[in-house]
Amino acid sequence: TIPTAKIPGGYKAHAKHDPQTNEWILTGQGFGPTMTLHVSVYSPQMTLATEFSFDAPRQVYIHDFFASKNHIIFVLHPCFFSPFGFLAGMNSITDSLTFDQSEGTILAVVPKAGGEPRYFDVPGSFMWHALNAHEAGEEIVADFVGYDDPDHFIGDNPQLKALMVGKLGNAVQPGTIRRYVISLATGKAREETLDAGTHEFPMTDPRVQLGDHKVGYFSTGGLGAVNSGIKRMDMKTGRVQTFDFGTNTTHVGEPVFAARNESSGTLDDGWLIAQCLDAKTERTFFAVFDATAVDAGPQAKIWLTHHVPISFHCGWAA
Repeated sequence: TIPTAKIPGGYKAHAKHDPQTNEWILTGQGFGPTMTLHVSVYSPQMTLATEFSFDAPRQVYIHDFFASKNHIIFVLHPCFFSPFGFLAGMNSITDSLTFDQSEGTILAVVPKAGGEPRYFDVPGSFMWHALNAHEAGEEIVADFVGYDDPDHFIGDNPQLKALMVGKLGNAVQPGTIRRYVISLATGKAREETLDAGTHEFPMTDPRVQLGDHKVGYFSTGGLGAVNSGIKRMDMKTGRVQTFDFGTNTTHVGEPVFAARNESSGTLDDGWLIAQCLDAKTERTFFAVFDATAVDAGPQAKIWLTHHVPISFHCGWAA
């Protein structure tokens, strides 16, 4: 149980863990006349070590964030939140969101220990999930899955809403693998596209988080949140390995990493476990891959006797 902090509104769904210090980093946001961003850092004993807040320059919906060894990075993408219809009970949260790529994205970078945030302008895109961020000298390198437009989430008949009634809905824009390079020395940042295919649910070996990651794992092969395969990408060379389950497998979830030897094993040596839904049998199975040989296909499929409702995130504990 996490001790109660003084943050109104609680925390966002995603947290970051520093495998070197065993600290946990959590963030939240609050809406009002301005949007407030909150950061809490917990010690390995789950005592509150650091907590601070600051006002953001825009009110937007955010789902995830980046953390490096010494910095927190909030992605203030142009997904604007208008609270009035929501507060009046007329609109849902998603119906209160609008996306305008022309407004660009603002990266808010703040020291993990607290201090004044710095703001960096980059092209407009939408981010559900961060892969990882690390510091390289005076630069922060942050990898993620980004969309030119989150049409699967908001707008006209979005996929995530249509799925609730058994339909596909709209999902035209792919989630591509992207990178922010943030220069703390020059005050400039840039965005790069590393893979223009369709992706979601980025994952690393948890032991490299906040450090210099070499490999990323993704679900791939579909649109929006519905994918049919798994991809391993060498984040240094761009080399990829991909396995696609084919048309009968209608949903492949997050590829969760399980280390072969958590205490002394080689980084990125282990298994990927993905929850999959088979349309033909209407049953769920868990596919187990050798994380170093994704293109060889699953080493095993663990079948359930029933289906599991589509879900997005998992975790592994030895």
